[in-house]
Amino acid sequence: MDNIAVDIDDVLGDFTSNFILFHNNKYGTKLEKKDFFSYQYPMILGVSEQETRYRIDNFYMSDYFKEIIPVSGSVETISSLKELGYNFFIVTGRKYSLIQETREWVSKNFGGMFSDIHHTNSYHPEGERIKKSKVCLELNAQIIVEDDLMHIKDCSLNGIKVLAYDNPWNRDILPKGVVRVFNWNEILKKITI
Repeated sequence: MDNIAVDIDDVLGDFTSNFILFHNNKYGTKLEKKDFFSYQYPMILGVSEQETRYRIDNFYMSDYFKEIIPVSGSVETISSLKELGYNFFIVTGRKYSLIQETREWVSKNFGGMFSDIHHTNSYHPEGERIKKSKVCLELNAQIIVEDDLMHIKDCSLNGIKVLAYDNPWNRDILPKGVVRVFNWNEILKKITI
């Protein structure tokens, strides 16, 4: 059966909703998910790159981060596909310093469903950044479920089938061959066709 790579934030876990709760409570903002039309957080938050990183790091240390809930339908779909013989890997852009917290969250919410977790450090200036396409090719992953346009384009250009999980920040025109999906039930159908 196929190897499938899956992103965590806003694909498996509802990262942005919890970040918004954290940010609104701590900084008195009135952010909504629709405001996140881009991955350029400094522009959305109206603060510098350094201040943005500081706020995100504070979010990572908060209970809001630990209490991210799985995206609706993700647990059931992964479980069903695993029973059909599909093999799953997490390929996340999270920084390396979050390896332990990520493993704990995956174990708590998706215990035993993923063969391994790979961090690519996509957004952090310290440490090597790895392209998700490189990880997928090394894992022989034929499919990735992803929501970041940077990774969608990268994986698509490298011959990996991409299921683009719909979010406000990826509503640009998708590369040819990339399939937009709106929920985990659609992902189930697209994989098992």
